[in-house]
Amino acid sequence: MLIGYDNKTIPDVSHIKFHGITVDSTLSDRNHIDQLINKLNTASYVIHSVKSFVPHSTLIIVYYSLFLYFMTYGIIFWGILPIVPQFLRCKIGTIRIIMGCRSRYSCRSLFKELKILPLKSQYKFSLLLFHDKFSKSNYTS
Repeated sequence: MLIGYDNKTIPDVSHIKFHGITVDSTLSDRNHIDQLINKLNTASYVIHSVKSFVPHSTLIIVYYSLFLYFMTYGIIFWGILPIVPQFLRCKIGTIRIIMGCRSRYSCRSLFKELKILPLKSQYKFSLLLFHDKFSKSNYTS
């Protein structure tokens, strides 16, 4: 089916990126999730690569500037998906790299020590910020 606007045909594509979030023609976000997992794994690899060369405080800065940036962008849209455990494993693995812990070590105390929100809490916090931002703008107009 061809769709047109202003005497131009809009091409049919399998997926599109809109404001950094990739959505396919069935409104699935599988492509976005795959791209996001790759970005998070790359950020985790960067942290692992520079760990022996930089102080601990710099690792935290790299975490916030790379990993957390990718993790939180659009989280209000994908944060309730059933594939969230993939993100959780990636986040926990990155925290363990920063803190130099083994893979079986519980990260609950590490999140508190680093003052980093766990994934569910980050999702809820992002929803609250979104609600606060847009509920105020609706009341002032």
